[in-house]
Amino acid sequence: MDIPSIFNGFVMANVLHAFNDLDLFRAFDGGAVHESALLQRAGGHRPGAVQFMLRLMRQHGLVEETDAHYRLTDAGIEARKNIGFFTWGVGGYGDLLRNASAMVDGSLTQDLRDGRFVAKGSNECNHAFIKARFDELMRGLSPRLIFDMKYDNADRLTGLLEEQPAARGVGVDISAGAIEEARREISARGLEARITVERMNVVDLLDNAAIVPGMEQADTVMCFLMMHDLLHALPRASLMSKLRKAFPRMENLVVADTLQPDPGEAQDVFINEFLFAHALMGIKIWEKSDYDDLLSAPGFRLKQSVKVPGIPGTYLFHAAVV
Repeated sequence: MDIPSIFNGFVMANVLHAFNDLDLFRAFDGGAVHESALLQRAGGHRPGAVQFMLRLMRQHGLVEETDAHYRLTDAGIEARKNIGFFTWGVGGYGDLLRNASAMVDGSLTQDLRDGRFVAKGSNECNHAFIKARFDELMRGLSPRLIFDMKYDNADRLTGLLEEQPAARGVGVDISAGAIEEARREISARGLEARITVERMNVVDLLDNAAIVPGMEQADTVMCFLMMHDLLHALPRASLMSKLRKAFPRMENLVVADTLQPDPGEAQDVFINEFLFAHALMGIKIWEKSDYDDLLSAPGFRLKQSVKVPGIPGTYLFHAAVV
């Protein structure tokens, strides 16, 4: 890869994130869209910036233009499908990566992640790549009370409760931005009576420093894209026993996480930023075999592990309590 390609890739990553954050991709749901409609949708404050984004997207083969009408090409449709990586990487982790040198030399130790964009990006990736397999798995479990250890913006749990009308949900997230988005989502779907949500660090729950009402009744516990964070914060040898103690009625544990990629995935989308960001934070990313062992700890039986196509190194696991 030459230097212009490297730098222009950086520019296009920011363009795609901004285009999505302005909600411009949804304008293409009905097919071709006139430039004026895109400018109006973007708010009209900087029309030249929107026009330049469209120009770059056309140059890179993501849109085609005829008489000021734009449509997504096949490459543009694929970019939209993968947009969660850009939301997560540019919006969620952009400040952290921009301060990489200060993270490395130790002069900066604060968490620079933007929780709202991390949650939004995770949700977009979930819809594009994980949801179908997750829904199929959950239909076979018939959960009654679900505890979500990383709530994000609530879309995963609200969607599940809409499919399972007898179920209720409890969730926590450490990010204020994620919780704010979650409460809006819950209200929009009319599920306030069936879901409890709290801003809290799940590590405090597992160390018994905090309790969320109802968590002790949960029969199904979900841990999405954060088991590596728990393994960073808590001793691996005691993590599963802490889970059993915190959730005494747990019957099923559903985990999705990104692990060390296969050699052939080393240059795929997302994975190198994921590994670099977590190296900056000093968080270990584990091997698939480590999770197989972890979820087969005493008291658990690993029933399923499914590779998630489209997200390098990512698996969906189901462990039953025995």
